[in-house]
Amino acid sequence: MFMPIFSMAMLWATGRGKPTCQTYGTKELSSFFKEGDITIGGIFSFHQSPVTASSALELNPGSIQCEGLDQGELQYAYTMMFAIEEINNSSELLPDVTLGYIIFDSCPSIPLSIRALLNLMNVYEGEKSSCDKPSSVHAVIGDTTSNSTIGIERTLGPFHIPVISHSATCACLSNRGDYPSFFRTIPNDIYRTDPRQRFLDVVNIIKKSTSKVIVAFADGTDLDILFRELHAQSVTGLQWVGSEGWITYRQIATPMNYAVVQGAVGFAALSSPIPGLQEFLRNSKPSITEGNQGLVELWEMVFNCTLKYKTEAQDYKPCNRMETLRKVNLPFTDVSDTSLLNNIYKGTYAIAHALNMLINFENEQGPFENNSCADRKNIQPWQVLYYLSRVNFTTDTGENVFFDDLGDPVAHYALVNWQMDETGHTLFQTIGYYDASQPEGQQFDVNPGVSSPWAEENHEIKGAFG
Repeated sequence: MFMPIFSMAMLWATGRGKPTCQTYGTKELSSFFKEGDITIGGIFSFHQSPVTASSALELNPGSIQCEGLDQGELQYAYTMMFAIEEINNSSELLPDVTLGYIIFDSCPSIPLSIRALLNLMNVYEGEKSSCDKPSSVHAVIGDTTSNSTIGIERTLGPFHIPVISHSATCACLSNRGDYPSFFRTIPNDIYRTDPRQRFLDVVNIIKKSTSKVIVAFADGTDLDILFRELHAQSVTGLQWVGSEGWITYRQIATPMNYAVVQGAVGFAALSSPIPGLQEFLRNSKPSITEGNQGLVELWEMVFNCTLKYKTEAQDYKPCNRMETLRKVNLPFTDVSDTSLLNNIYKGTYAIAHALNMLINFENEQGPFENNSCADRKNIQPWQVLYYLSRVNFTTDTGENVFFDDLGDPVAHYALVNWQMDETGHTLFQTIGYYDASQPEGQQFDVNPGVSSPWAEENHEIKGAFG
């Protein structure tokens, strides 16, 4: 039985004796939208800094705004859109079905992630968002951080709407009791769930310790702050072992941070090429259609022009619509590292394969109550969830994709070493691999031909990986 989603507060109105409701304080336009027979939702952190206008209790919570555009998160959304376009053009996978999408910004912030989620789950009807009709979203891709994803999954779990994250690694999400509809295309950590101590306290602990090896499971942004403080206090010469959350995070690979963690080694998600993706990104054009303006901010920033007419008495340069991303170098169009992009790509295809199994089920007895099958004209998210746990396919690059009973993939990592080239640029050199699907004793392999100070001088750390 469907349970309506209520967000923050409800406004009730009576018309001709029939009560209706609409959401209050959560009206938010999507960043990207495309109609389809089946809709996949997306939540990505297009901005990195939530800004609250006032902390007064009477403030409409919908006034929380975000700033600080993240081109990488835009790239994640476009990878999802690219995969959907590929699937729609396929003659083999869902040939008679068109996939659509609706994608929102989460900032990142747990309240804003849930706000975006509620907008995904409530049905739009013109100017209003209905709160008494079932969602048209059959699955959700996102979010990037574990904290935001936990909030999303706790909200979606009771409604059996599947969530696939490309980057949320907290081991807590493998708890099927708490997160029954969660899947991910990235292996989980042995994540540290204790509250973080202040950075200075951490620095003091490191200075007093006799240990020469630090294993860091942390977010790249947090570590950047820690590395800066360690550099200020000249704490260097330690061997850092990193998780995928930061070991290939380009934003923290500065010369100053390299002085602190030079020679760092850690696990990184595998980078696999996605043919056609870079062309798709370079050929992207902004839209000024309401609910589909996710690229406008980037476009205006890059080309220093305005796409929409402004009524204020101020000078502005209108865009001439001849601008192109093919002639500029941006993080948005850089696909040199496709590790997380590939996770989004696989997650989108996993949903498509689940739908394909659901629609093309041919046995006499169905898997649902009273041996029934899904009605392809009225597909329910919980039916997609059932088949998603049973997908098993191979990508065009030869990677096998499936989920275990906890919604996790088989752990498969590249072992990466921080090295510096002659220009002072930090390189993420792949020096080995870890593959949990291999027999015991053969899962960890260091490339013997790679020149690496770590590989030559620190063999004892290999034991830390099993």
